[in-house]
Amino acid sequence: MKNIKYSDIFSILLLIQAIWIIGLGISNSDIHNLISVDTTLIIFTFCCLLSFFLHFSTRANNPLVLTLIYHLIIYYFLRIISIQYFEYSTVFDRFSGIREYHVFEGVLILIASIASIFFGWYLAQITTNSKREVQNYDTLPFNRIYTIILFYGVSIGLKLLVNHTALSNYFIIDKFSVFLFEPTILFFPILIYFTITNFVQKKALVLFIFLFMFYLLYSVTYFGTRGDLIYLIESGFFILLASNKLSIKRSLFWSMIVILPLTIVIAVNLYVFATLQRQVILNQNVQSSNIMTQFIQEYSSINFSYFISHAAARIGSFDYTIEILANKNKYEDIFNFDYYSQAIVDNVLTPSYDVYDTPRVSQSLVFNYSDLNNSFKSRKFLSLEDSAHSDEITIIAEAHMLIGWASTVFFFLISFFITKIYNTNFKNNFKNVLIKSLILLFVSKAFHSFGLDWLLVDFVKYLFVLIPFYLIFFCHMRIAK
Repeated sequence: MKNIKYSDIFSILLLIQAIWIIGLGISNSDIHNLISVDTTLIIFTFCCLLSFFLHFSTRANNPLVLTLIYHLIIYYFLRIISIQYFEYSTVFDRFSGIREYHVFEGVLILIASIASIFFGWYLAQITTNSKREVQNYDTLPFNRIYTIILFYGVSIGLKLLVNHTALSNYFIIDKFSVFLFEPTILFFPILIYFTITNFVQKKALVLFIFLFMFYLLYSVTYFGTRGDLIYLIESGFFILLASNKLSIKRSLFWSMIVILPLTIVIAVNLYVFATLQRQVILNQNVQSSNIMTQFIQEYSSINFSYFISHAAARIGSFDYTIEILANKNKYEDIFNFDYYSQAIVDNVLTPSYDVYDTPRVSQSLVFNYSDLNNSFKSRKFLSLEDSAHSDEITIIAEAHMLIGWASTVFFFLISFFITKIYNTNFKNNFKNVLIKSLILLFVSKAFHSFGLDWLLVDFVKYLFVLIPFYLIFFCHMRIAK
């Protein structure tokens, strides 16, 4: 075979992680001793079962399954390994700290939730007609992609104007730039177009890459942004899955393995740069012209071990899940339907006007584990004092906090209906790839969610941007496979 299935790649990664985890448990060499023997055995068994399923099941090479497994590998199992080498965690020291039994209970909830998701997906799969329609599509007119890339460039320019001028003080202009001209959203339909046309329009692709790299470098250097690159890479992966590209050429795979060490070095240095850059930006005494000089001075005294542990914690959805579940009684005033209804009204339905003065759910946790504003939750306080801080929640912790073990039924039903919707249409045209890509994207967002209210805000933003652009540029047009 010339191609390697993603399911086989993930199967190997899971098996490696399983052996690594059990090896740490046997050697008892962990520094941050939070993973008990019982927890180690449960995680090892679960990883092995998932690995065997991916390798032997004919249904395993499925976009929804691969999206789920990807998040388990990167955001959970990898973090379980790294936390045994690094003491650093951004959340474990809240309140009275995390103990072994907290991790054990959290892992049981995690596995039960994932099992429910799998059962929902499997039932939907076996009750769905898997016949795929094969059709040929007319190619989109050549100038259309240039027009939407032009709008992408305009969105970047508008972003720069809003950030560097007084335009940000005008509510309408600020919201217009966010809801209709958001570069990270406009990136989506452009990449879908290139993917399903196999990147045939090279000049348009070069122009897009130039604008994309410019905006990425701007985000890193001006904002100290550390997550945009990961988000964009993940978006590209979801688009590939939605386009039914479920394998990779062997030559390309081995080339990626060869350059992996270099990629890791670049990624770590980019993360260090963005982190130091953020510190410099927050230092009001540093002039823009001196930012690079300040960075070089800081870079010379870097403790890379600290930054690696910091990066491991940043992508650790495992940390946030365990901490929130362990402190259920400390957060009970937030995780209830009354608070959620108020947060949705203030942040989704009336974003420019406060009815209840209720911050987003992810912005509210900080009031509980700190003395910010004397622990009084206030949306106005966050905006006036520039003290906004958001904590990841994850859909698994959030659902369990809201409805307890009934969350397993919730995950089963949600998984079943999402799978049914995803499998409704198998045509590989632009509209369906766009819909499926968005489903995978929002499934991903939910796994390391900042709350259902934030997810609703993102959903509204994507609708505001993508529906008009689809109607203007792609409606009634068909794209070649």
